[in-house]
Amino acid sequence: MVMGRVLVGICVAIGLNYSALAQSNEDEAAFFKGKSTRLIVGTGPGDGFDFYARLLSRHFYRHIPGQPSMTVQNMQGAGSLNALNFIQNVAPRDGTVLGLIIPVATTMPLLRPDVARFDPRTINWIGSVASDYFTCGVWTKDKVALKDLQAREFVMGSTSVGGSTSAGARIFADTLGLKFKLVPGYRSMNDLNFAAEKGEVAGHCGLMASSLKTTLWQAYESGRIKIVLRAGMVDDPALPNIPNAFDLAKTEEDRQLLLLLAGPWYYGRPVMAPPDVPPARLAALRKAFRETMEDPAFLADAKQLNAVVAPLSAEEIVKTVTDIYKIPETVIVRARPLFGVE
Repeated sequence: MVMGRVLVGICVAIGLNYSALAQSNEDEAAFFKGKSTRLIVGTGPGDGFDFYARLLSRHFYRHIPGQPSMTVQNMQGAGSLNALNFIQNVAPRDGTVLGLIIPVATTMPLLRPDVARFDPRTINWIGSVASDYFTCGVWTKDKVALKDLQAREFVMGSTSVGGSTSAGARIFADTLGLKFKLVPGYRSMNDLNFAAEKGEVAGHCGLMASSLKTTLWQAYESGRIKIVLRAGMVDDPALPNIPNAFDLAKTEEDRQLLLLLAGPWYYGRPVMAPPDVPPARLAALRKAFRETMEDPAFLADAKQLNAVVAPLSAEEIVKTVTDIYKIPETVIVRARPLFGVE
């Protein structure tokens, strides 16, 4: 009899929980039905982040309760800081405005607190479409190993002085003793790749793995590009034998410096919501994102476009952001000039 009452109690609790979830889903469907939602992308039209935002928007809305329409709005400027500041401080806090931003913007409160008016630890993360990581590539027919980068000078190109290609080259050089001569000022990654192809520079350290796989994979497989180094948070079966700077760093401070550089790219295409979104609505959006990442139509669309899909959960993003914000101030001070911050 006692066991029977226990089982009845468990069944009642499960039934009540299921009923509450169903009611919550109905409530969120009623809220979103007929509404127009916006996905703010923190870059201009046509680049990789805009590409992922538009791919996501074509499928994400179908998994949100009530199936609201979804449009992409570009809000470029300051490396996604404009978009991030808008989403955190101005956008409606009801779940109708989401954002997809360049992840390195989340380190700006550490490096440039004068221009970053937000705390990434308060962001309502939804998930990330793809994880990514830094690589160093050189354009040459000769064999090049890490020891060569440490033994002789290599002229490495970059975009702006404060851009990720400059920071990548400086931090790799600083932590691993590489002999890089940096030539900044290239307008875009395409210009930088073209300069390396022509021999103006040996290569650069801002080649993201996703870009390598989608736009330069033939050049890599043919041997025109040699990937000599990477800084990644996880292993990559597609590039199994590339030395990882995290494994090569000699001190914990060096690893923390690499985390500041590469950690944000672990959540490489992150989607976020403003603060104070109602908890049930936030849960519905996260569930819709997870379902989208497993949607056969979304995956087929991504495959046709040669887009890398390697999703991360909101919890994984939160853990990485928390680890980044545990980096000691002494490392942040060391990092600022390497990131081009005076």
